[in-house]
Amino acid sequence: MKSEQRAPSEQNEQPQQLTQKQLTQTQLTQSAEAGELLKARRRAQGVTQELLADYSGVSRVSITKIERGGDLRLSTLLRLTQLLGLEVIIKPRDAR
Repeated sequence: MKSEQRAPSEQNEQPQQLTQKQLTQTQLTQSAEAGELLKARRRAQGVTQELLADYSGVSRVSITKIERGGDLRLSTLLRLTQLLGLEVIIKPRDAR
């Protein structure tokens, strides 16, 4: 019998504890920081790179590169954050 796979954002019934840094808004200055946050959120939800790749259409190799600090397109960032239950906010630097 085949088990049903759910989208990554639906797999958060019992996520692992996130660090305080991950729970608060984080201002990103480098793509490496985005990769670290995506990796932490993915792991906290118990989602594998393979499953995230399947749902996002981004290859597992690309996800590995992103999580290790590689560059990523805005469209890829938006797709991954949506699946992981995160949001991207763009605002002026002087706004608080």
